[in-house]
Amino acid sequence: MAKDFRCSVDELADFKAPVIAIIVGEGSTSTFYVDERLICQQSAFFKAALSKSWTEGARRVVRLPDEEEKVVHAYLHWLYHNKVACLDTENDGYSLLASLYVFGEKLLDKTFKDVIIDCIIATSRGLVVKDGTTNMHRFPAKESVDILYQGTSEGSPARQMLVDMHQVYAKETWINGDANHDFLVELTTALIRNDRYTASARLHNGACAYHCHGKDEQCPSKRAE
Repeated sequence: MAKDFRCSVDELADFKAPVIAIIVGEGSTSTFYVDERLICQQSAFFKAALSKSWTEGARRVVRLPDEEEKVVHAYLHWLYHNKVACLDTENDGYSLLASLYVFGEKLLDKTFKDVIIDCIIATSRGLVVKDGTTNMHRFPAKESVDILYQGTSEGSPARQMLVDMHQVYAKETWINGDANHDFLVELTTALIRNDRYTASARLHNGACAYHCHGKDEQCPSKRAE
């Protein structure tokens, strides 16, 4: 059956919406131009930053000196195309995904954070490598753990996901003396509680256990494309 290219007139894009500039980095910077209404609908941070009470609001410019260009670029790509560009990257994409989750935390974008959780879990299920005669799934390693723990606070669903993955799948080689202290405390506490069965259930029942959306809010994973 041929693809149907038709849509409702209500879905027409608004090309009259004002555009803002997002300046990323310090010193050598990159500038992105974005539909103001689109990004304000998605991010409470940008909505506040572009209000009249902020200097950025008057100038229609938001500066992100501490962010990486690739992270902001990936977020904006998702904003426009509903796809996370994380494939064919270093460390199986986990470091980028961890950075994107932390960026979503800064932007107060719950939907984006939930989407990133979905991507991390999908990556863990889809990457299988040969280790001699054994098939092993790959999971977020030390760098990704550090990024997420340094960029989130206690009680973060992303932290819970990492602790669960380590309870269920970890080997001795996963942990070394440089491991994040808060992560080790939470993992040790979970192991003492003998929480492995519950962790396994959460991981295998889908990503919603690690989402930020409320019970009455639609899960991003289940939204129609």
